[in-house]
Amino acid sequence: MLMKKKIACILSGLLTILCACEQNEQFSEPQKVESRIYFKNTNDFLSTFNDLSQRSYKEQIEWSKRHCPTPLLSNIDDCKDIEMINMPTSFQALFDKKLEIQINDSILKYANGKLHLITNGEELLCGSASAISASSLEQAT
Repeated sequence: MLMKKKIACILSGLLTILCACEQNEQFSEPQKVESRIYFKNTNDFLSTFNDLSQRSYKEQIEWSKRHCPTPLLSNIDDCKDIEMINMPTSFQALFDKKLEIQINDSILKYANGKLHLITNGEELLCGSASAISASSLEQAT
């Protein structure tokens, strides 16, 4: 239960960050990178995460294989990021083996419990999972 709350807080913080970045911006057609799982927008990302949370591990693996040539779930034994290894499989299913996803024209990288957002050629440290969790909890109260 604690892990689900942690993931919910991380996703809530991520949504806040991405919405702030997307606000008042007109995006041209994003460049899709075939090695990453691609989401049209943050709603698409969150909806997919919620859907995967309701599915079995086998269904999560099948979904990730259909959407990414190098899914993390199929390569989890090669993952060196302890934080990611301890995340629920529904969260892991969203990432490729380089721990990246693409939301519109932004790339979200997960590394050692930290989220990095790459947009318009700039990399921004979104913070650690615990910092995002704390921020999300403050906003909720």
